[in-house]
Amino acid sequence: MPHKSSQVWKEFEENDISHSAAHYLMAIDKLRGDYGYARSIDIARELDISPGSCSTGLKALIKK
Repeated sequence: MPHKSSQVWKEFEENDISHSAAHYLMAIDKLRGDYGYARSIDIARELDISPGSCSTGLKALIKK
């Protein structure tokens, strides 16, 4: 039976995220740290993108 940590890394490697997804995650982390929540409109402002683009990006991230 494989060691638990090696299984976690295997699962992580199978779920690569894009460069833009990493930006979304960093923005979410920052907003949650600053305000305790991260609304899509706040994420859009943080990333300087349109709310529609943010919604599309978040949907793709959630799907992953």
